[in-house]
Amino acid sequence: MKYLIVDDERIARSELKFTIKESDPHAVVLEADGFESALEMIGNLAFDGVFLDVQLVEGSGVDLAEQIRKVNPDLPIGSASICLSPLADLATRLWPSAAKDRASGE
Repeated sequence: MKYLIVDDERIARSELKFTIKESDPHAVVLEADGFESALEMIGNLAFDGVFLDVQLVEGSGVDLAEQIRKVNPDLPIGSASICLSPLADLATRLWPSAAKDRASGE
């Protein structure tokens, strides 16, 4: 699985990356610090999911999600803010295929 974390705070990206890697040590996790770098990466690389911060310097995560949908309408998008909360397992529920792959060892 390959994920992109978009957050303008390096510490928040690091914490979420740690959480993802703890759950799936084989996951590839890339980071973007804003709209431009996120859109460039999404345009050039294939991801299984994206985690967006709710509030970025350039605007809201919702604004970025709308732009991502124009580039890749099927890409699963979750909130990085939710994933750092006690509801961290919500990410697995947002992407049932990821949970199925993890259970089967893929």
